[in-house]
Amino acid sequence: MRILSGKEKKALQERVDYFLPDASSILSKKSDTKEYELAEGKVLTFEDRPILIEVKGHLLPALHAFKHHKITLPVVKVDQGAIRFVTNGADIMRPGITYIDPSVTENSPVVILEDTKDTPLAVGISKYDAVDMKAMETGKVIKVLHYLTDKFWTFSP
Repeated sequence: MRILSGKEKKALQERVDYFLPDASSILSKKSDTKEYELAEGKVLTFEDRPILIEVKGHLLPALHAFKHHKITLPVVKVDQGAIRFVTNGADIMRPGITYIDPSVTENSPVVILEDTKDTPLAVGISKYDAVDMKAMETGKVIKVLHYLTDKFWTFSP
């Protein structure tokens, strides 16, 4: 565990402003922001709650952050049949998708929600933009990097 410096927090804030509107208050000079190394990546906590994760070179919101902060990532919703696979880390396949946010772009973070309750299940990187994804009938369309039940979800400082 290490405590982030003010300079590190400012640099981090610039990287996450587009999906975390209240980043300036979370990553202020006086905030209690810590970084923990896991084998799978890094976890950044704010007031001892996971807020961000860094995995495979991508900085993403932790699923816990959706409970306490406004996260503005493009949304992809999956049907009931996909839930148990997604919550166990499976990548998102086109047939299980019920909604694709028009703002989804290729190689960008997206949040995967359960389609009836809008519950966050996972965060991943889109392999296609929304137009191409909608045109597909089969295939893997999102690489899941963080999901319910993974090491980031169960992390506790």
